[in-house]
Amino acid sequence: MDKKGALRIAIASFAFGTIVWIGRVHPIPSADMISLCGAMLGDALLYAAMVWLLYLALEPAARSRWPHAIVTWNRILAGRWKDAQVGSHILIGAALGTAIWVLLAIPTSGPKNTLQGGIDLWPLLGTRQWVASGIGTLNAALIAGLLAFFAIFGLRALLKKDWLAAIAASVLFTFSEGQVVTDPNWMKLAAIYVASYAVLMFVLLRVGLVTTISMIFFINAIGRICLGADFKAWWAPHGFASMALLLGIAAYAFWRSIGTRPSSINDRQ
Repeated sequence: MDKKGALRIAIASFAFGTIVWIGRVHPIPSADMISLCGAMLGDALLYAAMVWLLYLALEPAARSRWPHAIVTWNRILAGRWKDAQVGSHILIGAALGTAIWVLLAIPTSGPKNTLQGGIDLWPLLGTRQWVASGIGTLNAALIAGLLAFFAIFGLRALLKKDWLAAIAASVLFTFSEGQVVTDPNWMKLAAIYVASYAVLMFVLLRVGLVTTISMIFFINAIGRICLGADFKAWWAPHGFASMALLLGIAAYAFWRSIGTRPSSINDRQ
């Protein structure tokens, strides 16, 4: 049982939740801010404790059943951020996440004559909000990856087969999406979501948790980019900054995935 890893993830979750609150709150010179801060700290601590318990329950099962899936994850927890395999898994997740976002955008790619109101506006208000939005997206990807692993393990205990558990988890997560249930063309949308979640579950089982978290992060981060044809609009800096962040992560992951190479013949010997 990886108690140190569980504690590190819980601390990260608590820190992420605190940063998101700092980015979203509108501070005012009032004593009520103290009670608001206390309530936030209590919620963040409870959430971190739930993540800690989830990881303690999940990690031994994952290590015994799918040890290959948490190799790079354990390297990250050990502080080996520059490991070449870690970089390659992040890069794979970035590529697959971008492809899945394009797949999910197919149902909404046609001409529209209605206003779409699904974009959060608070990250567009400034640098503090933008940073908090990015941290919140990362925290959501972390929790979603752990929950997907937990769901597959539980379903496999019932269905006895990895591929059956992956399909069942894909269907389960698909119909947890409110958009699928309420859409008039729900059958088409459900098929696309099932295919997307099936790819995610397959990657989770075959490649690992780091790639899955990277996929989810890129899907959600790309979906939150607000950028139109008017590059001088007030929201354009947010869109450019988000695109630069994602490209920077992908470029850094590519650079690290190459690994260190000997610079001379003497180094090769």
